[in-house]
Amino acid sequence: RRPLTAEEAHKVLVSCLEEVERLNQVVQGLLELSRADSGQVTLLREEVRYSTMVENVCDDVMILADKKRIELHYDIQPGILVMADKIHIQQALLNIIENAVKYTREGGDVHVGLEYVDGKAVLTVSDTGIGIPENELPFIFDRFYQVDKARSKEVYGTGLGLAIVKWIVDAHDGEIEVISELGKGTTFIVRLVAQQR
Repeated sequence: RRPLTAEEAHKVLVSCLEEVERLNQVVQGLLELSRADSGQVTLLREEVRYSTMVENVCDDVMILADKKRIELHYDIQPGILVMADKIHIQQALLNIIENAVKYTREGGDVHVGLEYVDGKAVLTVSDTGIGIPENELPFIFDRFYQVDKARSKEVYGTGLGLAIVKWIVDAHDGEIEVISELGKGTTFIVRLVAQQR
């Protein structure tokens, strides 16, 4: 309704671009889950150097952690191998570890651990973040479910990330559990059948 300055026009365009990116994330997540539901996703399982993959994902997420002045520690037992679809399992790892950083306040800590226990690779991702209320824990893997209050205000999410993670872990005959205490932090534990060399 009125002429915009170059600076105002730039802000509007940046805001539009951010919204398009968010919508794109929602659409991509829905497409992936829809394909999975209809059996259109074929997992290409191969031997994956899981220890190396976890370490690489941690290194990638370190950039986000540094921006928020969050200490990201990792303790990864070497030589752990899993039979997995490399792309999907990496997607699940990235989502869980990135979420831990996103939902931890500035100056907090995130710890990633990987060990071989009784034929399984046990991944533990713990944060000192805002936590999840106990009554909401049963729903966090539901599509479009987002924990309210501070979580949704501080970080934008589509509500599909953990649903996708759960599908990927289930598709690999794995297990995922979450332990959380409001105001103190959250721990995700993922177990996959593994070997060690």
